Amino acid sequence: MFVKAPSVGTFVFRGLAMCFTTWILSLVVACDGGGTSGTGGSPLGSGVPPTPVGQGPAVQLALTVQPANAVAGNVFGTQPRVELRNASGQLVASDSSTVVNVAITSGTGAAGAVLSGVANVTANSGAVQFAGLGLDLAAAGYSLTFSATGLSSAVSAVFTVAAASGGGTFNPAAPGLIPADRRITWSAGIPGGIPSRTTIFANVKNAPYNAQGNGVADDTSAIQSAINACPANQVVYMPAGTYKITSTIHIKSNVTLRGAGPTATSLKWLGSASMILEIRDNAYEDGVFYNTSPYNLTGGYTKGSTSITTASNNWNVGDVLLIDQKSDGNLVVAGGTSGPATWCGRENGDRCMGQLVKILTRSATSITFEPPLYANYTASLMPQGILVKGITSNAGFEDFAVTNDADARDSMWWFGGYRCWMKNIDMKGSRRRHLWMLHDLQCEIRGCTFHDGTGNYGPDRTYGIFLGNMITASMVEDNIFYNMHVPIAFEGGAAGNVVSYNYITKVKYSDPEWAQPAIVEHGPHPMMNLIEGNCCGSKIIGDMYWGSASHNTYFRNRVYQATPTGLNYGTWLVDFYIWHKYENIVGNVLGTPGYETEYEENCTPYAYYGGKIVYKLGYANNSGSTAGSDPMIAATMIRHGNYDTVTSGVTWDPSIAVQQMPPSLTYAQKPAWMGANAWPAYGPDVAGSLTSKIPAQLRYEAMGSP
Repeated sequence: MFVKAPSVGTFVFRGLAMCFTTWILSLVVACDGGGTSGTGGSPLGSGVPPTPVGQGPAVQLALTVQPANAVAGNVFGTQPRVELRNASGQLVASDSSTVVNVAITSGTGAAGAVLSGVANVTANSGAVQFAGLGLDLAAAGYSLTFSATGLSSAVSAVFTVAAASGGGTFNPAAPGLIPADRRITWSAGIPGGIPSRTTIFANVKNAPYNAQGNGVADDTSAIQSAINACPANQVVYMPAGTYKITSTIHIKSNVTLRGAGPTATSLKWLGSASMILEIRDNAYEDGVFYNTSPYNLTGGYTKGSTSITTASNNWNVGDVLLIDQKSDGNLVVAGGTSGPATWCGRENGDRCMGQLVKILTRSATSITFEPPLYANYTASLMPQGILVKGITSNAGFEDFAVTNDADARDSMWWFGGYRCWMKNIDMKGSRRRHLWMLHDLQCEIRGCTFHDGTGNYGPDRTYGIFLGNMITASMVEDNIFYNMHVPIAFEGGAAGNVVSYNYITKVKYSDPEWAQPAIVEHGPHPMMNLIEGNCCGSKIIGDMYWGSASHNTYFRNRVYQATPTGLNYGTWLVDFYIWHKYENIVGNVLGTPGYETEYEENCTPYAYYGGKIVYKLGYANNSGSTAGSDPMIAATMIRHGNYDTVTSGVTWDPSIAVQQMPPSLTYAQKPAWMGANAWPAYGPDVAGSLTSKIPAQLRYEAMGSP
């Protein structure tokens, strides 16, 4: 049983409210007189050639940007834009009240297709910029119809929705399974999937770069020079060989660094810098924003909104912004038992709840953007928007290995990345973090392998992927993690991300008696993340060290102790401490037959040594004490449709009537890369869930299970 909100669709903690009404309209206050502030003379600065401005009333809709670049289960790469025009075809810029609706044109596209996104948007200075629209089923012959009361409609050109290969959106077959105020429409990763670039700009072994690839000569300069000279949307190719690297390799926007495969091409680190590879523009401000001023938000900051207002701003279309607010000290707590988490947000960590957005249109007092806001913001907590400078866009790493032979602190930094990716990369030797991410939007890590440390498996050592400050709408999917201390960690306001179908095994620690997490919520304030379909060979945990998290969903995962021999402490599979409220644990398969002996400990004395527990909830320490514990952690947690090996049955939340689960909350249909493997892989409704295997596990076993 979980505690419902104090009012329908809303729960409130000291001024912070999160609510959801499927999709929320947000009104945008136009400039006085409905003028044409913005770039390029367009009313909203959208870059669309300006329409002559005339007097009202509006009598017709005109589609000025067609929907395009459509992939099933993803938002359109090009979102439609509509103008309100008078009988002479002139823009009625004074209209900021008409609501425009979009729907699939009757009889077009695939039968049963669902249009996701904000379907009803209020005009701003005579124009409507849609955001977040997408279709769930691949087919040719789609069209969209745009309508408004009293106006003649506009119909888009016919377009095709391609089959999906990357991230997707929330499956509409699941209403009621998870209450709407506790989830979002998950649309993570690069829309349309990772780009496939075919133009090779340079082979680094050829003149004028002349890399040797023999593991002896220093090839740093050759590789970096080729990247620096590479034109947009082309590839720097490293053929088979071992490339000695002694200084950090920096990648720039719109360039792919590609090898011949991780068993053929390897970067051998023998330098002294803190990181081996880096996405980080010189203008990036390290999350401190010391040369950038925020703007206070004056309206529109509700969950699902794609537009906000300000008294003024100097932003531009295409900018990436951080939207954040102060902590409320109750739901959002900017510190834990180890002290304040000063690095987890602006203002010494106090602004640790937020997300990134990209501006689609702009006026002097308003913007539209994507993705939609994931939570309500509260005026008393001073919501603000601030420019993220130094964005690196559309850069990728593909098909090579990295070995940290000189103990670099971190293998790779992604700071300020937009739609960047890594694919089929093998990373060996993490001293602190293999991949450290800060202020990244819609990035993707796919088909990679992260393994082994450089010797120290203690605290803050040998992490895999660290999703840090305000990582937004990014995807970590179909990867392998082994011999790591903490394979995947969330911290610092990471929001709207999808971690899915990863295989995690052989989690290690410097004290071999202590079980460590496969996935951890480690610092304030990760929210609205989806963890789906993973095979976790150790526990999932929301710890108490640095603060809070909330509204994260764990769906159809397999969670068990893969290497139980010698473990005497911490053998608690679902382990959420104080400050982790409103978590959703739905459709998972938990435990190993004959190993766990207790179903639950909730703020009561428990076996600190030797306790093998499925759920341990609400504690303020991991020493067995009940001091400072909080029963609201269990009371606000949804536990619905989970199979466990203690009861050998499925436990349902009696307050939730829905017991039929969709295969996925992020894919509308089985993704092609799942191949012939079971879909879904895990769940109380899947025969053989205790032994089912996902593609990442099969690849690991094909490597000989190292």
